[in-house]
Amino acid sequence: MTQAPPIFFVHIPKTAGTSWRNAIARHEGVKLLCDYGPGSRLTSPELTAQAYGQGDARTLLDGLDNQRLVIAGHVGYDKYGHLTTQENTVTILRNPVERLISEYQHISRNDPESVPDFREFVEEDGQQNRQDKMIFGIQPQSAQVGLSSHYSDFLFLLGRRLGLDTEPRMDNRTPNDALASRAAMPVDAIIHAFSRSVRDLELVYETADIMRERLDAVGIATVPETPRSCMLELAPDGQLQGAVEVPGIATAFISLQVNGAHRAVTGLRQGENGMSHRTFRYPLALLAARSGDTVSAELLGAPSTRGSLKVP
Repeated sequence: MTQAPPIFFVHIPKTAGTSWRNAIARHEGVKLLCDYGPGSRLTSPELTAQAYGQGDARTLLDGLDNQRLVIAGHVGYDKYGHLTTQENTVTILRNPVERLISEYQHISRNDPESVPDFREFVEEDGQQNRQDKMIFGIQPQSAQVGLSSHYSDFLFLLGRRLGLDTEPRMDNRTPNDALASRAAMPVDAIIHAFSRSVRDLELVYETADIMRERLDAVGIATVPETPRSCMLELAPDGQLQGAVEVPGIATAFISLQVNGAHRAVTGLRQGENGMSHRTFRYPLALLAARSGDTVSAELLGAPSTRGSLKVP
């Protein structure tokens, strides 16, 4: 029997990758090797020897005994991409400002002495368009790309395309106090973060289109037959709150915009399947919307569903 090519998971920090890695670690028939740097407790000894010593990483493919090798880590595609195919390369993307703030807060909690001001953090070369840099060389139309906002859809597609079913874990969740503090982020700082994440945001929208195409190909529609406009309001807790009529639709990709400019892709709230009206929520602060700005939401693939409100 021919050994299946290894799966290479480019784990971009703060994109729900820990959940998928932990699920894979419990998967029968898989040998998981991790690379989170030579000093990390998560890095597998085999990779420490091969990737950070004098060895040849290709020897990792020897002696698998019909196990499916999965290599995962906070490394770029160029580190192990040569060991497998585009089709067996996996990554998860996230709305870039969400990801930046999440990583910034993570570092602040774990190493507060080393963390700079948020604007300085965003200016670091390694943070600007970090997702684009890490996946450079990946061909999204061929690889297995997903969005953290549509994690269950990503798992479904991954199972069909790679034959690798994984449980829908949600590990490494953000503490409630960190979630609350995001609403207090200065608008100017968020706008600055968007200006340094242009390519990452483009990637998120490109990935949303790819996922929509793949779901449609297996008979899962993401746009209702008779689209109707999204209804929007601002909740007292600072969340943009929306509702849309989507009879017979289990999932949808919602584009959030400010004055016509793309800001984020979000999904329908879970637990509402079977309801004709589905809802979604997103922190207004993370859209960098000021008083007087127009915030809009629409289902990707159905521009007629656009609904708008003016920020008071």
